Amino acid sequence: MPGSDGKPWGDYVWRDVVGYVDANYRTLPHRASRAIGGLSAGGQSALMLGLTQPDVFGIVGAHSPSFRGADGSLAVYGDREYFKQYDLTWLFQNRTSWQQLAIWIDAGADDRQWGDAAKDFSAFLVRLGVPHQFHNNWRGAHDSDYWSAHLSDYLLWYGAKLQGE
Repeated sequence: MPGSDGKPWGDYVWRDVVGYVDANYRTLPHRASRAIGGLSAGGQSALMLGLTQPDVFGIVGAHSPSFRGADGSLAVYGDREYFKQYDLTWLFQNRTSWQQLAIWIDAGADDRQWGDAAKDFSAFLVRLGVPHQFHNNWRGAHDSDYWSAHLSDYLLWYGAKLQGE
């Protein structure tokens, strides 16, 4: 990644972290038993990793995701052409990997930072026919109070989607 001063974080997560966990803990090492989720920029990254690594992740949660693009505000995103391979709009429009994913997106009703972007993105997914759960009716802003208040909601959803043996 341009300006990252090291190995791409996405590769580290899906290859190194998942590989380490599978090698050192009792896991079910297949996509239907593996979820990825994140808060804010981590929510955007979770969606991107789910779409680009559907053989690794089958469940994706994006909690108050930011929907940044290659607008020059973050050097790590590079230019628009480079970023296209990570851009959620482009990925949903040009790949079919979303068909393999269970997707959850939420944003607090009082999230003035990314709440409107989350609503718009959910509407975009509806237009594309992408099944997903979207929650925007819970009180809360783009902060840890909101995420903490809904941690049990997130975990119940992940638990219902994960497949065991």
